[in-house]
Amino acid sequence: MALSHRAPKLVALLAAACTGLLVGAQSAHAVWPGGNGKIVFWKFSGSMQSPQAQIYSMDSTGLNQVNLSAAGGGANQLDVQPSVSPNGKRIAFARIDPITFNTQIWTMKMDGSDQTNVTNNSATSESGPAWSANGSSVLFVRQQSPSPPFGGFGSIWIRKANGSGTPRQLTLGPGDANPAMSPDGDLIAFSRSEGGENRDLILMKSDGTGQTDLGPGAKPDWSPDSSHIAYGRGTGLGPIMVLDVSDPSQRQTYPGVGDEAPAWSPDGQNIVFIHCKGPMRCEIWLMTATFGSPHAITNDTAQGKSDQKPDWQRANGGGGNR
Repeated sequence: MALSHRAPKLVALLAAACTGLLVGAQSAHAVWPGGNGKIVFWKFSGSMQSPQAQIYSMDSTGLNQVNLSAAGGGANQLDVQPSVSPNGKRIAFARIDPITFNTQIWTMKMDGSDQTNVTNNSATSESGPAWSANGSSVLFVRQQSPSPPFGGFGSIWIRKANGSGTPRQLTLGPGDANPAMSPDGDLIAFSRSEGGENRDLILMKSDGTGQTDLGPGAKPDWSPDSSHIAYGRGTGLGPIMVLDVSDPSQRQTYPGVGDEAPAWSPDGQNIVFIHCKGPMRCEIWLMTATFGSPHAITNDTAQGKSDQKPDWQRANGGGGNR
């Protein structure tokens, strides 16, 4: 994709996203109970003149990678922030206009087909999609257009996943990002900045009321039974932590450096996350839910690529046409 003189700025934003330094770079989500399917993620590659960001799927071993963006006709697009629907059949993601930096929410099937713009509103920039518990709606972060999806300064909204109807605002912002609804549909976790780089993890009811500050944290992901939240710090430096929702003072810490954006496996036994060694040098890692046996499952940094923001598909999801 040959870009204009704005390409260096876009590449700089993508590079910062690839270190985890931009909190909005990794949307949040919940994982839905069931068997373990594919892991989806976005991959940065290319050059200063021709940056590429595409959404991939792979096995939990890191094998059988498939470029879903390209498979559905989006090979020349900049696609980031994938989130898999509760039934495992569809992916919501953010697509960036490389000229204006405007970002829209799109969805596609798990094989990359049927790529559909559900925002269709150039007056706003929408990013950080995460599915509602029943799969009928998508949470997202709305910012003034044009805004790249990596700043993390916006308000949280919810809209129908097919793009119909009028979106509903849940928070006032302007420093809210990373929304994730619990699999039981009762709560939403997200991160908030009151200024500066530090962010706090916020918990609220699914209608936006009853907000509670849980302390420092960002990029939350719910366990399949809605009892725990895994999260990072939004700094790109780690650590990854897990808290008990019934008693948030009970926290466990995986003290890795450069770890961010954790996501549970649908069976609740594992956590996938990104491990960054520097600018545009991130890989997908896997460990048990008790922080055991951490290991890399991708090695794209050796080819000058960077892997970002994993989410895990539910393999035996229910019906529906989403």
